[in-house]
Amino acid sequence: MRWIAFILALVLASPLSLRGQDGANQESLKSVHGLLTQAVASGNVSMIGNLVHPQALGFFRDSQQLVQLRSGYGPADVVPAVVADLSQFSSVPYDSVFRVAGDVGIVCQTSNSQPKDSRVKPRYLRSTYVYTLVQGNWKLLSWHTSDTPLGK
Repeated sequence: MRWIAFILALVLASPLSLRGQDGANQESLKSVHGLLTQAVASGNVSMIGNLVHPQALGFFRDSQQLVQLRSGYGPADVVPAVVADLSQFSSVPYDSVFRVAGDVGIVCQTSNSQPKDSRVKPRYLRSTYVYTLVQGNWKLLSWHTSDTPLGK
């Protein structure tokens, strides 16, 4: 009878401990996403390389072609185009949602990008980032950024 009570206690405690882990992982996901944003904005290729999964893939704002990191084509090849794109604007996120489900982290974000050149229109963007836990560290696995249908 004691064993049944012990096993029942373990079963009931397990979801609570997993929920606590997801909360901690959500905070670490926020930190890693913030670091990645700073690294891209500053063009820090080595930091980006540490935060991006070696097989990541996704779309940038103005691209129609899928960007796939793989052997021979990595963050160092992508960063110059990203920095050139970002340097035209100062971007301010105005809504971010972070979710963790096991080893997967999702960041959905909307932002307002104000052009540095007054002749260019502001952009209102929506982005989705997918992270995965690799040996206890978040790595960006996929991303997509596009213009929102309506400006905010």
